Amino acid sequence: MPVPKFFVAYNGKADIRNQHSEFYVTSNTVKIDIRAKIVDIHYDRLQERDKNNALAGYAFFYKAYDMNCQRGFSKTEAFDTARSECMRNGYLLGYIDREEFIGMYKFIFDYDMQLRAEGREEGIEKGIEKGEEKGREEMLLVSIKNNFPPDMLEVMRSEAGISEERFEELAKEARG
Repeated sequence: MPVPKFFVAYNGKADIRNQHSEFYVTSNTVKIDIRAKIVDIHYDRLQERDKNNALAGYAFFYKAYDMNCQRGFSKTEAFDTARSECMRNGYLLGYIDREEFIGMYKFIFDYDMQLRAEGREEGIEKGIEKGEEKGREEMLLVSIKNNFPPDMLEVMRSEAGISEERFEELAKEARG
């Protein structure tokens, strides 16, 4: 039985440090160690740019897409323009105009937009939490500076959910 070989097609922005990477896949019953060769598919770095080579075609498409995004095109405009450039230059012919290709990229765009929206929502939530925490600390700091009674400060600390250690830090800051 032939041994499978795994490859990762890389077109990211960071430089590749080595050509191999190890991936570990585990389940409840089996641990599988996979070694994959990383292939840099930046169009400018490819040695083989044959028009019939699907990897070269994808690299050309991605380069055109990325350049269009850098020019300020929307993702849809960048995609459509990159498709046209591929067809004009003879790359991915017979594939780039198929619904599967178009659908795949629309799915990726939708997924990317969903991830960005989720990230924004998570960032907003964390910002609100951090702001609320900072507000509770400021309230205690002002209360300490205004010499509120210790028993009242303890109730405020407890209700604000601030640890005793953090309260001591705030007290030193207020008095200090």
